[in-house]
Amino acid sequence: MTFHLRETIIRRAPLAVRCIDVVRDQPVSNDLHLEVYLRDHLTQPTVARPSPVSGFFGVRTLPELRDYVTNAKDASAYCSPNLSPEDEHQEANFVLLIQDKQQRFLPATLVLCLPKTHVVPVDLHSSPARSPIAGMASIYGEIWDASADAPAAWSVVRVTPPSNNPVRAIADARGMFQMMLPHPGPKKSGVLHEMKWVITCEVLYKLDDQLDVSPRMPPDMRSILNQGTANIHDVPDGDGKTSIERSLLYQTPLVLRTENENRLMIEPQ
Repeated sequence: MTFHLRETIIRRAPLAVRCIDVVRDQPVSNDLHLEVYLRDHLTQPTVARPSPVSGFFGVRTLPELRDYVTNAKDASAYCSPNLSPEDEHQEANFVLLIQDKQQRFLPATLVLCLPKTHVVPVDLHSSPARSPIAGMASIYGEIWDASADAPAAWSVVRVTPPSNNPVRAIADARGMFQMMLPHPGPKKSGVLHEMKWVITCEVLYKLDDQLDVSPRMPPDMRSILNQGTANIHDVPDGDGKTSIERSLLYQTPLVLRTENENRLMIEPQ
């Protein structure tokens, strides 16, 4: 018996997303809701579905990308081949919105030039409502823009523990944030529950650097993380500093705030 190939049908997915919990450094797929919008038409989303095998989220097709899906056009027909992530907003034709039904993570927005020929990794940052993780240090607080007398919405808190890599947390629209990180290595002597470490704290905040997509969505995630450094008021009437130091006690939550204030007062540079 002879078989003759009559037709070849190719279907290519224009987007696959891998969501990663930055605290645990593990992929997340449960109770997330992902929507993809045309950048110029933010009313009719395409919902991304999770793969039961890989945990990736993907869409089978998207408006205006049918020729790519059916293999009639290459991805280069829509996006520059060597487009860097920092410049992607210039050609972005779609917007990805990620929301967590359990409110463990902040909502995340990404402006993207689609289609993508590779899996897009997206970091998920803890929300202020997330339950603390046993065995990890917890830092939280409220970031306040003193010059505007308003919350420093979507500011970034960056903490550098001793002999360790910096850890970041993002404040929500109210300026509230929560950060969880491993305790620094134990000291050579002393009782564990009495140990403390000096950490360096910085805040990144500049409204002009935030790329707004829609009033009902956070700014683009890349623009949030690339904000300029703000000045921190360690004391209410003191000069602003680009960084401050605080003591982190073992198994004791640390509240970042200006002296004699309930908030950490900052000013954009």
